[in-house]
Amino acid sequence: MADRRLFALVSILIGISIVLIYSLSVYTTILFGVNEFHFAVRQTIFGFLSIFVIWLLAQGDPDKLLTPIGFTLFIGSAILMVAMPFLPEFLVSAVGGAKRWIKVFGFSLAPVEFFKVGFVYFLAWSFSRKLGHHGGMGVKEEFIRFVPYGFIFVGAMFIIAIVQNDLGQVVVLGLTLLFMLMFAGSSFRFFLTLLIGALIFFLFFIFTAEHRILRIKSWWALAQNSVLEIFPESVAAQLRVPTEVEPYQIGHSLNAIHNGGFFGVGMSNGTFKLGFLSEVHTDFILAGLAEEFGFVGVL
Repeated sequence: MADRRLFALVSILIGISIVLIYSLSVYTTILFGVNEFHFAVRQTIFGFLSIFVIWLLAQGDPDKLLTPIGFTLFIGSAILMVAMPFLPEFLVSAVGGAKRWIKVFGFSLAPVEFFKVGFVYFLAWSFSRKLGHHGGMGVKEEFIRFVPYGFIFVGAMFIIAIVQNDLGQVVVLGLTLLFMLMFAGSSFRFFLTLLIGALIFFLFFIFTAEHRILRIKSWWALAQNSVLEIFPESVAAQLRVPTEVEPYQIGHSLNAIHNGGFFGVGMSNGTFKLGFLSEVHTDFILAGLAEEFGFVGVL
């Protein structure tokens, strides 16, 4: 096997995730009327399947095995994301008017998650062949070489941010592209220019959608009292936003993290997972982990 230590660490992390799912899904199982081990069993199945797939892939030649898999994920998931708005309701779940999940054999799968893996592989595969030499290259030449990747990213951005209405995933992909370019040896000036451009696009997408503006305001509302203390009152008054609508999920996730302290309250002793914080066994699992295992557990 290529790296036994890495394989062992990944397997341990998957095992820890199974334990966490069991601990944090206690209220959710009652809410949905399923067996207490329902989510833990599902996680166990996928966990052991993942470990087996990793082991299987490690036995062969990565260049021969990973290339078709990586490109299948990259191209196949992109095609699925384009097709999802046209698929019938019994195949695709609509959340907030956007279709992001495909129902397969009782499970819901998000093609964008597979696309991210394929996107990373495509960048690594391409960069290793095209971005190996930078000697004497100016920023203009770097931009010219970047153009094909820019078109690919803009296409992905359109599909994910416009069609699927998911700006967060675009931010993840954009940062992935930027940092992989940096690690591939691009100049700092080129990296900084792209970063500024990405920030401008990000602000554009925020201020052209009311729900994104409200989300940013809700995040700012949580931190504004601490931050605005350092400003004169006249300036603070201009920056302060009303907090009539409490950002429920964010507020309770931060409360859970605070409640965990340094060492946590102990496994299964968390309280915010008991209906106060929804999706604590999935989207907000970090908050549940921090409450039960504390800052040390998060590290």
